[in-house]
Formats: sequence, structure tokens, C-alpha cells
Amino acid sequence: MEDLDDVSLGGPTGIVLFQVKNEAKAVGDLNEGFWKALANWAREMARLPPDVVSIREFVFATTAPITGNLPKAFLIPEPSSRVDYFLRHLAPISSDDQGINDAIQAVKALDDVRLRSLLARIRIEKTGSAEELLAQLKRAFWRLTFHENDLESAAREFEGWFNETVLAAFDNGEGARIPGRVVLDVLQNIRSRFASRKRRYLHGTTSVAQEDRTACHDRLFFRQLKEIELPPMALDNALVDFLREQWERAEWVTDLTVSRDELLRYESDLYEDWKHKFADVAQRRSQADENLNGRQLYDDLMDKSAHQLGGDVPPPHVFRGSYHRLADAPHIGWHPRWEQIFGAPGSESVVTEPALEPPTDE
Repeated sequence: MEDLDDVSLGGPTGIVLFQVKNEAKAVGDLNEGFWKALANWAREMARLPPDVVSIREFVFATTAPITGNLPKAFLIPEPSSRVDYFLRHLAPISSDDQGINDAIQAVKALDDVRLRSLLARIRIEKTGSAEELLAQLKRAFWRLTFHENDLESAAREFEGWFNETVLAAFDNGEGARIPGRVVLDVLQNIRSRFASRKRRYLHGTTSVAQEDRTACHDRLFFRQLKEIELPPMALDNALVDFLREQWERAEWVTDLTVSRDELLRYESDLYEDWKHKFADVAQRRSQADENLNGRQLYDDLMDKSAHQLGGDVPPPHVFRGSYHRLADAPHIGWHPRWEQIFGAPGSESVVTEPALEPPTDE
């Protein structure tokens, strides 16, 4: 099937069509790009049976501010309210610009059943930058493609490599309808090419802004450390290690030098060390100062780690940050009664795509 839009993503739950606009001009009621997108979608709907479900969603993704009443309709979450709001503002709309007016008329020409069906499936994806726009498209591609059963193992193995593949796809100027089998082939080539590349650690001395540290104060790993009354300087060091480890992982997504399996093995080794030492703490629960026990456990594990990550021993900020990541899940804790205080351990793997992008040089 030919590409239906700027980006069309197909998966087992249906097709999602994206119109992608990276521009500064506000999306008002007579925005040319907005109406061209709606007209294209209206013509597509006119070709299909009224009850078609193959196109699950129409997404207008933009970096521009949303100012018009008609575009704002698609920020309304509830479909029937969204449709009613749009139709109220559609009837009187027209433009002196012939191209825009033709697009408006194409939408108005759609029969009521198809028009309502189209409007119920449209949403606007508002991002602050072209980079965020690309990241959202990558995440959408991930969700749709890897719902297929035969790709589940590839999704687990190629977490970082997959992002690189999708990035290349969106940069090739030819759309992004990539069949799942092609994704697998590309990923296999990438794995072979980068299997022997030496790992890099780039953020051991990267400065960490105070606002980035403050943003982590509500995270579970930080609250666990406050519970055992860790001194202020040690708390600050923990924040720095956590963020630097996040940034390292974000780099690995790009330079392809760490696989998910390697990270799982590494975190399993760290967990086993914690479990062994935590058993000692559990035996001392009768002592009066449980916080002291927790701090001793923490200090022991933060002192050093001899575990390898894919053939080499990573620097301290990586293993310390990895412990904080495990505590954030939570898979581990420091206080002797951490499960009682903070809840049961998390059941899912802690290896995830980094939530934070590495800082860039100005």
C-alpha cells in the first residue's frame, strides 16, 4: 500500500496517519497546513466504507502554538464533545485564499457519517521542538510495530538499536512505512556492525544543573535515601550519579554499544550483591537505629563494584546510578523495612529507555 500521509504507521490495531508540521506560525482557524491535512484525510475517508476501522487515528503533529477554535477542538479528549465543538465552528468558516477554501470545502463535502467518524479519530500532538516531534513519532512507531508477536523478542533485544533505526527512517525523506521484517533485517545488520565497538563513558564529569537535581527530589530512590537520613552532601552526590547514569544510557541508545541483555545481566549482578548484604541488615533489625543500618548498607554498596558491563568495569557513577535506578523501580531498598514503608518491589524489568536526554554543548 502506498504511503497515505507524511508518516503512516501500520500495526495490528490499525493504521495511524501523521501530518507533521515543524513551523513557528500559529495554527489558527485558517492555517493552510491544518486544512490541507484535514482535506487529505477527508478524501481518504470518502474512498472507504463508512464503518471502516483500518485507519485508527489521524494525528496532526506540530511544533507551533494552537490558537484557532477549530484546531483546539482536537485537544478535547472526549470524542463526541470534540466532534460537536468542531461542527459548531465549521459551518461559517471560509477563506479568501482559494487553496485553503478548496480544502475547507473538501471537508464540508464529506457526508455526515464519514465526517463524524473522521473527526472522532483526529487528535493534535503539540510538541515544543522538532526534536520532541521526532521523539514522539519514534515512540508511536515503537508501539505499533512491536505489538506483533514475532517482533517481541526483537523489541527486548534491540531497545537502543531500534531507536537508531527509526531515526534513520524519519530522516530519509521517503516516509516511514517500514514493514516489521525490514526492521528486523536492519537491526541484525546494526548488531553485527557494532558488536565489537568499545563502550564509551562520556558523563563522568558532566556538570549537573541545580534544577535537574531538584526535579528528582520526588523520585522514589531519593525518598528512600532521605528515609535513612543520608547526609546532605551524600544526597546531592546520589542525585548527580543518578542523572549522569541516565545520560550515559541515552548515549548508548545512539552509539549502540550496550544491549538490553547486557544491562539486564549487569543489574542482576548488582541486585545479587544488594540481596546478600541486605540479609545482614535484616539480622540487625532488633538494633535501635534502623537508619544507621540502612546507611551502612548503602555505604558498603556505594564503595566499589567489580561487576563488568559487556567486558569492562564501568566507572563509579554508572554502578552507583544503576543502584539508584533499581531503588527507583523499586527493586531494592536501604531501610531494613523499606518494603513496608515504600511498597512491594516492582515486578517489571528496570531496563528502560532513558527518561532524560544527555545535555548538549551550547
